[in-house]
Amino acid sequence: MRNITAPFYELIDRIIAEDLELIASIAVILVALVLGWLLLRGPRLWYWKVNQKAGTLTKIDSRLKQVEKYLVKEEAVAVAVSAQAQDVCDLEIKQPVEKKQEPEVFMEDKIKTFMGKSGRIYREDELEAQIKD
Repeated sequence: MRNITAPFYELIDRIIAEDLELIASIAVILVALVLGWLLLRGPRLWYWKVNQKAGTLTKIDSRLKQVEKYLVKEEAVAVAVSAQAQDVCDLEIKQPVEKKQEPEVFMEDKIKTFMGKSGRIYREDELEAQIKD
């Protein structure tokens, strides 16, 4: 019984034996291209300004964290002020009064804040004071 794949293997062996120099030169060229690609990574990144974009994104991230800390601090101050106001009201009122359930107001009771170009956060009253000056 004759093996069907035997001619294929013989052909491959003959190509490898005859064209060994060609295969070696192709391998050397591929290795040189990969090394060149890796060595030129720095100039490619400089050209496309990848490092600057990464730096900008890092700055944006740090500023967002600062804004988050500021907002959490403002919220804590607002809670403390409302708790103090509630304590004062409780001292002034001698008889308990039933509280009526009021509809939710979304933006009227909150302090409006705005962010400037530098990333600083301004309250509405600060901006009004700057405009008046």
